[in-house]
Amino acid sequence: EKLQIEADRISARNQFVQDSIRRVEENRVDQRNFVQDSIRRIEIKAENSLLAQKNIEALNNATRMKQQREIEEYKSFINSSIQNSTQNIDISVTIVDESRNISSQISSDIAKVYNRTGQKGKIGLLTNSFVKNAKYQELFDGNADIIRKLELENHTDYLALGTIRYSTSNGTLVSGTIICTATISINIISISEKTLVKSFTFSVNGNGVTESQAKGKAVEKLTNMYYSEYSSI
Repeated sequence: EKLQIEADRISARNQFVQDSIRRVEENRVDQRNFVQDSIRRIEIKAENSLLAQKNIEALNNATRMKQQREIEEYKSFINSSIQNSTQNIDISVTIVDESRNISSQISSDIAKVYNRTGQKGKIGLLTNSFVKNAKYQELFDGNADIIRKLELENHTDYLALGTIRYSTSNGTLVSGTIICTATISINIISISEKTLVKSFTFSVNGNGVTESQAKGKAVEKLTNMYYSEYSSI
């Protein structure tokens, strides 16, 4: 019986030792797994951080490229050779027809009106590609953001932007004559104030025996009325 008791004690002690060894091994495995999991989490976090950084850099690069393209686009809208003078009030004139093409002749005629008033009328500042762009309408309405992006303060003090329309009809008082009605709509933009400061529309009639003659008379009357009634800034 004593031998059996001793044998049971030895067996229990051996079992305890084996259980202890197994628990130690299990703890080692758990610790190794924990360390490996921790390392993997750190690696994943680093990978995510690197990916996020690359995404931010890609976004910043895309933003810079977009801004650079926009800068180049706005530069192409301006005739950079035309610079703002310091001696006079510069007024750059751009008059377009109903098809949104620049009318060089009437633009020049209106610019000469401003020269007659002691100001400096200029033409050719805005390119034809710009007046066909949707941003032209924003500028026509006095959009401050467009004025800034075009850097117009380097080129002029005011913009005179307008549309000229012509229509003809047969004369009623004198048979065989033609009546040309010229209608001009003008917006005056202050570059320093970055806003629309004046807007007006008026019409005149010119008579002639041909459409060309009637149009010439209408333009002459239009520029004279512009000088006498609308040329002040």
